[in-house]
Amino acid sequence: MATGPTIPTDPIELLTNDLSREEPFLNKHWSAGLCGFVTFGAVCFGNWSAKKPLLSGIHQHALFTSAAVYIGHIIENYRRDYLAERDAVLRHYIQLHSDEFPIPERKKFGEILEPWIPIR
Repeated sequence: MATGPTIPTDPIELLTNDLSREEPFLNKHWSAGLCGFVTFGAVCFGNWSAKKPLLSGIHQHALFTSAAVYIGHIIENYRRDYLAERDAVLRHYIQLHSDEFPIPERKKFGEILEPWIPIR
């Protein structure tokens, strides 16, 4: 039997992080890597449009790429903090107004689907 994460039954559980799942590597470094890759390509394109060898002025490649990776890291941290604050606000609202968020009754597909009658 599968031993994955359980399905939350309470609405407050959807917004609670129990730290049982580690964030994947690509999720952590996606924005920084993308910013660095795009900036490296932009510097190469600038060299190409100026009819220089693509990797000439390698100090520019290193400087701009590392600056873009740092900016991407800052953007990712801002995004993570923003989403954590949003979840905290929603969690607090659900705690204050728990009567507006009843626990939904679980149904099987057989209870939801209507009988199928072919029309020819």
